[in-house]
Amino acid sequence: MVWAHASKAAPLSTEAQSFIDLLAVVSQATEDVALAVGRIDNRSRLFDADIARFRGYLAWMRTTNAGGVALVGQADRERDPAARKAKLERAAVRLEALVLAVRVLALQVDFEIVASAAENAGQVSTQWQDQLHEVDRKTGPVLDAAESMDRGRMEVMARAHRIEMDQLRAEVLPRWLERLHLGAEWSRKSIKVADYASMVVGAYESYGAIRAMGGGGGGITFTFPGIGGVAGGAAEMTAVTIRPEVLEALRHLVQIGAISNTVLSAGLGPSAALPELTNPGLLFRATPTGTVRPTAGKFKGQKVTYGDDRGRGKHTKVANYTLDELKEALRQPNRPKNKLLDEFIEAVRKRNTDYGSQLSKEATDRYEQLVKQALESGIEKDGKLYVRDSIELGIDVKTGKPTHVYGLVGAPDEAHIFPVQEDTLR
Repeated sequence: MVWAHASKAAPLSTEAQSFIDLLAVVSQATEDVALAVGRIDNRSRLFDADIARFRGYLAWMRTTNAGGVALVGQADRERDPAARKAKLERAAVRLEALVLAVRVLALQVDFEIVASAAENAGQVSTQWQDQLHEVDRKTGPVLDAAESMDRGRMEVMARAHRIEMDQLRAEVLPRWLERLHLGAEWSRKSIKVADYASMVVGAYESYGAIRAMGGGGGGITFTFPGIGGVAGGAAEMTAVTIRPEVLEALRHLVQIGAISNTVLSAGLGPSAALPELTNPGLLFRATPTGTVRPTAGKFKGQKVTYGDDRGRGKHTKVANYTLDELKEALRQPNRPKNKLLDEFIEAVRKRNTDYGSQLSKEATDRYEQLVKQALESGIEKDGKLYVRDSIELGIDVKTGKPTHVYGLVGAPDEAHIFPVQEDTLR
């Protein structure tokens, strides 16, 4: 089934496009689950009721997705701000419900596939029926909450059953497969450890807000261990290319509250293997380069070049992350593994000035403006110019704290800026 999320009409707003991109991801994941239902071996006809139930959910998900797309289009054409907001909120409820439902349904279908294989292998029916009953007990309330499209209920159920869903995927399913002796090849072909929606969420959770690097044509390739199969021998590695725009869309929707982190992370535990970036260098944001001509200060009227040619940019190593995301990383020791943030946290812990203080995304987006501000109104100390900005713009590595104050050095040939501790100008 082809979903017509793209339109030849006027370009959508950033907000609307974010919804459309994520609804397209969920639509692809929904069709992946539909294909998986076809892998249930139902020669005994014992699984008729469950297959009908799965297809009922899939029909609801397709209808809900189409409704979400329609609401987004209506909202983007709406001139009244209150009406626009109301339509986007209705679309957000649908998107959040679908993100939750597709993950739970994929888990239920995987267990059903194994149960059908167990029945064919001669396992006593009460054994696999008991297992399916246990799966339904632990996941059914979450799926019911998603279908209700009640955001409060979805968040409560996602939080309440998250650990159980993680255990089902990471521990119970592999153990059952091992006992059945179905083999790695059967598992690889039959069991889908993560749907595309889960892969996108896994990439987002592992690497934070990866900004849209390189435009719309390219993609960022992640390697997902274990997606190909969950039993027998070493886990296979599956490379998945995810468009940066999709990750940016997810970041934007989380930022505006359209999707809660609780719902995003439900059922995405250790088994939905955390991805690794095929080329980690992509995550380093290059220090912006360019020229400015200040209208005041020591370099008034001169052409000043800014940039930093020291490898990847000493002070923009985590500049794809907002300040709030950097603060959260420093506060949250049990977050998903992330090499980039791990290095940042370790450098702050050790007060490692060789690593350097780090600018946030907000500051790096304003890099030229901040350079010009320092050149025109900075206070000179020890050959550097220092300024207090109106907002916090990074983390000072010496204190591990956010700061409003930054310095500039290297003008006029290679001016670059860096956060410094708050009391520098006191």
